[in-house]
Amino acid sequence: MQDAITNVINQSDVQGLYLDTSSMGRLEQYFASGETPRSSTSVC
Repeated sequence: MQDAITNVINQSDVQGLYLDTSSMGRLEQYFASGETPRSSTSVC
């Protein structure tokens, strides 16, 4: 989850832009997909 969100935000940030309609649409599609977050840590 974080990678997908970070990727969209970083693309705009590098360009010095606010999130545009296309970026917001990609985030909406991601959240609508219901993909579950992946944990970056493991529990022993």
